[in-house]
Amino acid sequence: MSDYLVVVDYQTDFVCGALGFPQARALEQPLCRAVEQQLRRGGRVLFTLDTHGEQYLQTREGRHLPVRHCARGSEGHSLYGALKSFAPRVQLLEKDSFGARSLVTDCPIPDGASITVCGVVTHLCVLSNVILLQAVCPCSEITVDAALCADPNAALEQAAFDLMEHLHLNVINRRRTGHTVGGRDAE
Repeated sequence: MSDYLVVVDYQTDFVCGALGFPQARALEQPLCRAVEQQLRRGGRVLFTLDTHGEQYLQTREGRHLPVRHCARGSEGHSLYGALKSFAPRVQLLEKDSFGARSLVTDCPIPDGASITVCGVVTHLCVLSNVILLQAVCPCSEITVDAALCADPNAALEQAAFDLMEHLHLNVINRRRTGHTVGGRDAE
């Protein structure tokens, strides 16, 4: 069985740039370790890259953001920090919305593969891409590693993890204090 790690939007603009937040910065070294381990095992790694052209601010998504970000070729568009060093060894998928449409149109991941997803922002792009993967790979085991996800809004992140669990996805390394699981208070 194939083994894939999908890292969603770990780009400069989401870590320390226009839309950066502290939780994202803390993921740099754990993500580096996860990518290195994946490659060492012979697994494949895909990075999605949030990519926007001149018309982005006129889109439904772009109208809701206070700044322009992730313009192709800009520093903000690039993989963040030490993860840049992996670019020659991984597959990069540009996307112009929350979800990478290429996961549907020409999915590089075969159905039945083992897929782990992580990255930023959990309640937007991570969730959108997990749902796309679930649609095109219904026989795949899809895992979301919560320890390798970040979101500036803790409540929305926990709601996204709840939703992913309700969609029968494996959410691992999740802290369960102070939120609900399956509609019940977590212990």
